Amino acid sequence: TTQYCTAYYCAAEMVNLFEGDRVLIHSAAGGVGSALLQYAKYKKCEIFATTGSPSKVEMLKQMGAQHVIDTSKIEFEDYLDDVTKGDGMDVIFDAVGADYIRRGIGALASGGRIVCYGAAQMTDSTNIFSKIVKGLQFGIYHPAQFMMNSKSLIGVNMLKIADNKPEVLKRCLENVVRLVDEGVFKPQEGKVFKAADIAEAHKFLESRKSTGKVACEW
Repeated sequence: TTQYCTAYYCAAEMVNLFEGDRVLIHSAAGGVGSALLQYAKYKKCEIFATTGSPSKVEMLKQMGAQHVIDTSKIEFEDYLDDVTKGDGMDVIFDAVGADYIRRGIGALASGGRIVCYGAAQMTDSTNIFSKIVKGLQFGIYHPAQFMMNSKSLIGVNMLKIADNKPEVLKRCLENVVRLVDEGVFKPQEGKVFKAADIAEAHKFLESRKSTGKVACEW
């Protein structure tokens, strides 16, 4: 539920997707990523999905992504530049962070928006120096840069929304339930672990072999 609320908040409240929009979804095989893909398909967008696992490429195509970028083989911005002839993306959904944000801003079209709702590269870092380096890779920006190029960088933290705007979370949850009933949102079951195996669940997530929702049952 949290992941689908995050996806809905990002795609329907922070940006408004329109038919034909070019949308890039990073980590598209994950829980939030797959929900964003389903919503973008519902809105009839041209979907670009990234994954670092070759085994997930075909799955993402079957889910409705017209373009799947295997980032273990090609830099995503090179692929985008080639396919769009330099026109760029209308919307980018980013859960990776670090240099993906800087590179993503460069890949936006005029009027483009990048929605950052995670920082997986930061959690991959194991020491403070590595985290500092990753943090610097986000880039340093001035509002004038975004204004002059008509681009936007939007940050999302659903915990803050839940704490300070419960009515917004309620609205998102109601719309998620509606879209599930309409068949737009179709939760992707990843893998279920016993509570005693929670350490294994974390290792599975960190391996980046997971798809959809990984859960623990008590």
